[in-house]
Amino acid sequence: MISTHLFMSTVHLLLIFFFSFFGTASYLRVIQPVSCTKNPIFKCSEMETKALLSFKEGLTDPSGRLSSWVGEDCCNWTGVGCDNSRGHVVKLDLRNSLPVIEFGYRVIKFGYGVIEFEYGVIEFEYEDYLDEKLKAYEKSCLGGKISPSLLNLKHLSYLDLSLNNFSGNTVPKFLGSLESLMYLNLSFSFFSGVVPPQLGNLSRLQYLDLTSYSSSNIINYFISFPPWGLEVKSLQWLVGFPSLRYLNLGYVNLEKVPDWLHSVNMLPSLVELHLVECGLASLPHSVSSNNLTLLSVLDLSLNNFNSSIPHWFSNVSGLSTINLANSLLRGAIPDGMGHLANLRSLALADNILIGKIPNSFSNLCNLQTLDLYSTNISGEVVEFLDGLSQCSNNSLEYLDLSFNRFLGGNLPYSLGGLKKLKTIYLIETSVGGSIPDSIGNLTSLQTLDLYGSSVGGSIPDSIGNLRSLQTLDLSGSSVGGSIPDSIGNLTSLQTLHLFGSFVGGSGSSVGGSIPDSIGNLRSLQTLDLSGSSVGGSIPDSIGNLRSLQTLDLSGSSVGGSIPDSIGNLRSLQTLDLSRSSVGGSIPDSIGNLRSLQTLDLSESSVGGSILDSIGNLRSLQTLDLSYNQMNGAIPESVGKLSMLVTLRLSGNSWEGSLTEAHFQNLTRLKSLDLSAELSANYTLVFDVKHDWVPLFKLREIYLSDMKIGPKFPAWLQTQNKLITILLDNVGISDTIPHGLWKSCPNVTSWSLSGNKLRGQVPYFQFHPSADSFDLSSNNLEGPLPLFRSNLSEISLQNNMFSGPIPENISELLPKLSWLDLSSNSITGRIPHSIGMLKGLIGLVLRNNSLSMKLPPHWKDLRKLVVLNLAENNMSGSVPSSMQYLKSLREISLSQNHLEGELPFFFRNYKYLLVLDLGGNKFSGKLPAWIGESLSSLLRLSLRSNLFHGNIPPQLCLLLSLQILDLAHNDFSGAIPQCLGNFSDDQYSRFYNYSDQEMLLVSKGREYLYGGSSIRHFLSIDLSNNNLSGEIPDNVTSSSKLVNLNLSMNHMFGRIPENIGNLHMLETLDLSMNELSGPIPESLSSLTFLSHLNLSFNNLSGKIPNGYQLQTLNDSSIYEGNSLLCGPPLSTKCSEDETKPRVAKENGRGIESISFYISMVAGFIVGFWGVCGTLIIRTSWRHAYFRSFDNLKDKIAVFVMVKIVRLLRKVK
Repeated sequence: MISTHLFMSTVHLLLIFFFSFFGTASYLRVIQPVSCTKNPIFKCSEMETKALLSFKEGLTDPSGRLSSWVGEDCCNWTGVGCDNSRGHVVKLDLRNSLPVIEFGYRVIKFGYGVIEFEYGVIEFEYEDYLDEKLKAYEKSCLGGKISPSLLNLKHLSYLDLSLNNFSGNTVPKFLGSLESLMYLNLSFSFFSGVVPPQLGNLSRLQYLDLTSYSSSNIINYFISFPPWGLEVKSLQWLVGFPSLRYLNLGYVNLEKVPDWLHSVNMLPSLVELHLVECGLASLPHSVSSNNLTLLSVLDLSLNNFNSSIPHWFSNVSGLSTINLANSLLRGAIPDGMGHLANLRSLALADNILIGKIPNSFSNLCNLQTLDLYSTNISGEVVEFLDGLSQCSNNSLEYLDLSFNRFLGGNLPYSLGGLKKLKTIYLIETSVGGSIPDSIGNLTSLQTLDLYGSSVGGSIPDSIGNLRSLQTLDLSGSSVGGSIPDSIGNLTSLQTLHLFGSFVGGSGSSVGGSIPDSIGNLRSLQTLDLSGSSVGGSIPDSIGNLRSLQTLDLSGSSVGGSIPDSIGNLRSLQTLDLSRSSVGGSIPDSIGNLRSLQTLDLSESSVGGSILDSIGNLRSLQTLDLSYNQMNGAIPESVGKLSMLVTLRLSGNSWEGSLTEAHFQNLTRLKSLDLSAELSANYTLVFDVKHDWVPLFKLREIYLSDMKIGPKFPAWLQTQNKLITILLDNVGISDTIPHGLWKSCPNVTSWSLSGNKLRGQVPYFQFHPSADSFDLSSNNLEGPLPLFRSNLSEISLQNNMFSGPIPENISELLPKLSWLDLSSNSITGRIPHSIGMLKGLIGLVLRNNSLSMKLPPHWKDLRKLVVLNLAENNMSGSVPSSMQYLKSLREISLSQNHLEGELPFFFRNYKYLLVLDLGGNKFSGKLPAWIGESLSSLLRLSLRSNLFHGNIPPQLCLLLSLQILDLAHNDFSGAIPQCLGNFSDDQYSRFYNYSDQEMLLVSKGREYLYGGSSIRHFLSIDLSNNNLSGEIPDNVTSSSKLVNLNLSMNHMFGRIPENIGNLHMLETLDLSMNELSGPIPESLSSLTFLSHLNLSFNNLSGKIPNGYQLQTLNDSSIYEGNSLLCGPPLSTKCSEDETKPRVAKENGRGIESISFYISMVAGFIVGFWGVCGTLIIRTSWRHAYFRSFDNLKDKIAVFVMVKIVRLLRKVK
């Protein structure tokens, strides 16, 4: 949208240029009293010849435009015109002949590149194109000083010095003495200072153009000139121009002339008035007397009126053109404007208006141009279009209602009645409905642009009647269906845009496939279906589009192979199939595209190798085959691409060597991006001689995962224009050369990570604009290379740096935003000045030997997002000043000696994703606010601390939680029933901030997870606590859970039957609990399970033997469960145990079959151990029964005594 807005604004400027440069023809016929000829009857006088030669001497003429100014007959000199009757010099036309408008237009065609240029991401070939054009323009300009010898040209009536460069000189005052002058044009010639009021003496003047320049000029937009300009302090001198018909003071500063309208109103002959971007702040709502009765053209665009549109405009009945665009106008459009019967052009674009299009506009039957682009108007288009179509001779040719989101209604059928329409823009409006069939009546239509509108339906077949149509853009609209075959009837079509949106918005809904009839569009120059739903394959008929210059199918659903017929597109300049489904190999016919400048097949499915015919593309400037399925060797014919500026081949399976021959003719190469697939052995080798001096001067180099070392590449130091250096994992095991920064003084981004660089880092004097420095994952040692600079990102992790962090780090690196020094041997404390780095976003000091307390000053680090101080020796408590770190996404303080309760102010970290405090001495109860306030939390680790009490059920509110690690504490009570609603859908948010390394226990061992390995690692670890109760069924509801560890607690009951729902489970540890019952059969369906521990419980029955459990053939998994049987245990199961088991619950979960077996065995032992002995031994039998008789007698006596005592008490 930004690019479109820039383009449209630039179109408005082009219109200004049109009126400035081409709108003068009618005035030339009036102004010139006589015609000029190269064969006059009389020769010019000696005085006039000398005057012109003196004038020439004061000028600079780099291109020799005045080389013909020799000899005596000045009438034959370039730019000089003479009177036929007497030979006097009457005309001096030295306007710059360079087609600046064409130059500006060609630049505008790179509109999207202009936006990128503002952010410094300009394509290098485009920059070179600009350089060439700018140099040509500067060379063609006349300059120097204007000699007063012109005063000797007494009959001079026409003077044009426009489009030159007088480098800020003032407009000569003596020009006001050229009494015969009727035409004066000094526009765009870089004069400066105050416009001399002496010009008011030119009483015969009919045409005056002093157009200056500003930041919004097309010329100055692309050419950097000194900040000079013209200004006017008073316009009283305009009174001296009774015959002035044309006045253009565009871009002249009139801020000090509040009464400008009063002065202009004194010009009774004025027909055209142009006061574009003059800094005007007042627009009077009334005039005392209107003298502008002849005024036809009024252009007050690009001013700062900040007022409503005055009603007196409606009284200037002769107005045919009104341009008030971009002038801070507000309020409603006056209804009286609809009564200007002569009005042919009305431009109110880029203002803040209200209300709808006035009903009176239906009366503007002569209106040819209506530009209401981005005016905030509302209402519906139906009434306006219906009314205007009623004019029998309606003249509307250009209609732009774009960027009015509140403008709605459906496209009416009456649209087809505006038969002179050539241009329709409804970009980003709410105009809906479908394209009416009557659109086919607009046989003069050249542009139909519905980009981003609400127009839906399908493309009508009647679209094929628009034989004059040159541009059709339905991108981002709601138009759907397929591309009709009738599209092939648009034989004048030059641009077809059906592209979708790459930024999350809705793209074009047009689908289907590309019809074969597309091959009939012989005038087509641009076909853009990027990001659309168009599928199928590229038809062979595409080869018929001999005028095609741009074919963009990037990001679309188009698949299949690239047809051989593509080689017939001899005019093709851009072929972009990136991010599409196109596969197969590159056809050999692509070598026929001799005009091709850009070939982008990146991130598609193209395979095979690069053919030798690629070397035939001698116009190619960009070759991007990155991230495909290509393989083989890169051919030496790539070195024949002498125009190549950008070469990107990364992300493929290249092999072989790259030698000097691959780069022999690449003298224009600016960007080189090469890599092979990451593997144990390098498959691609950069094999050049040590003293090789390339012919190119790179701006950026990206080489990774290929062999360049072991020596540091000496040729790199010849690349003194480099801005970006990336040499990651290229096998360099050398030291960094001293003075490397001197060889590459302009580098702003350094990356040499993943090599084996050794030794100390030499001194670097960074470029003032340098922003990143990455030496991570090497073998570098010595003190930290934190040199004074403006760097914002420093990555030095995974090296052997030692010593302290400089105490004055905030002075050395005042713009630091990211600092990663993890996994080194840094000692000492974190300097207190770290708290002065107000722009700091990330501070990662993990795995060092830092000690002492945390710094006390954190209040100013309001932008801090990542704080990782894990695995150090820091002690004490968390300072209270950390309460101001409300932007934190990650805080990791694990594996230190910190103590105290969990700080209450942590609840203010509303955006926190990671909280890792494991391996410290934090104590107290787990607060409920963790679940209530930290709703975005992804990972929570409090393992190996001194926390106690229950696990609060509020943790279940953490719907995004993916890692919960509370192991090795003293938590008690039951596990909350709701725990386990895990999801990995949240990893797309801030994943760059939440990929820091984290120590986790999995498969019985500690692992350091980080980067992509942690993004989808879902884990619950509550081991080694005092938890009790049954395992909640809900814990099995997360099918993506990878690790579940509840070991070393007091859990009882059964293992949940639906444990098999955890399809992604790799680790399950329930050991050292009091679980009972059988092992669920569903456990055997966990195909990813690689670590299982159920030991030391009360489990019983046969161990399931299906699927994954058969691979876990380790008896220690089940030891300590005496009632388990079956492999891998040596205990065999009885026949009954092999049958299906029917469970019968008791308090401890013992099965009924085990109970009955024990009962039978007890009966046999008890009965025969006692009764059998009495039957066999007679003496034992007599003694046994005798003892019973004695016991009976004792009981009887005891009872009788008690009864007697009771009766006595009763009496």
